[in-house]
Amino acid sequence: MSQLDRLPHEGEWKEWLEHPTTLAVHRLLRQWKAEAQGAWAAGRFQLDGDPVQTTNMNAKVLGNLGTIEAVLDMTYESLVGELSEE
Repeated sequence: MSQLDRLPHEGEWKEWLEHPTTLAVHRLLRQWKAEAQGAWAAGRFQLDGDPVQTTNMNAKVLGNLGTIEAVLDMTYESLVGELSEE
């Protein structure tokens, strides 16, 4: 089994979660989320005259926000559960 195929044990997950790089990435993700939410609230995703492009842009942003939230909310159990289902 290669290192890439092995699931981390819970201690490794906790070390990764508390690592300065992980903390910085999570901070950046929270910043991106807040910026996107602020831009949406300010109407910056309302594309003048084109409701289809506006709908597509909003769907894209919502998808990105969903991914960001999934990463920020990830737990050890959810990681192992998702990867075990492969």
